[in-house]
Amino acid sequence: MNKLLTWMGLVDEGEPTMNPGYGTRTDMTSRRPPPRSQFRIVDDQPQTPSDRGSRIAEPAPPYQRPAVVAARGDAGVIVRGPEAAVISASYTEILEPHGFDDVRRVADVLREQVPVVVNLKNLDPPTVRRLVDFLCGLVYALEGTIQKPATGVLLVRPPRVTITRQELQRLASLGLYDLDV
Repeated sequence: MNKLLTWMGLVDEGEPTMNPGYGTRTDMTSRRPPPRSQFRIVDDQPQTPSDRGSRIAEPAPPYQRPAVVAARGDAGVIVRGPEAAVISASYTEILEPHGFDDVRRVADVLREQVPVVVNLKNLDPPTVRRLVDFLCGLVYALEGTIQKPATGVLLVRPPRVTITRQELQRLASLGLYDLDV
């Protein structure tokens, strides 16, 4: 064990190590140095093997984030990152999960940028709670939105997707959307 720790550079050759009988340190605590990235060498002199313990090191200055400057094109126009236009969805997927295992389909459909109506009316309260928690996390991760258009129904939309008026009327005729809300 001592040879392995020494070979990996975790202990010095003369440092006491684990007591094989008890699994605890014998008389010293770990003398592992701090990570190298926290120190910079002040002394620029070449070192000899006899000088090893005599270097003076100061903590490295903390990283400072550069100021954000908007990139400008040749014509003086501000160049922005690609932003997708708002998509108007004329179709909404309607899913009625029978348990928590069916909620994966909601995530798959949302990744395809299709809004999903999740009908939770026929589920028991503990399962509904788990599904709602999962959907809230999913919406947060995908930067989408979630709303409750009717009792026991959730409308989950991907980011930058709106639903057409005709699709909302279709959902209302199915009893999955209350147009008065």
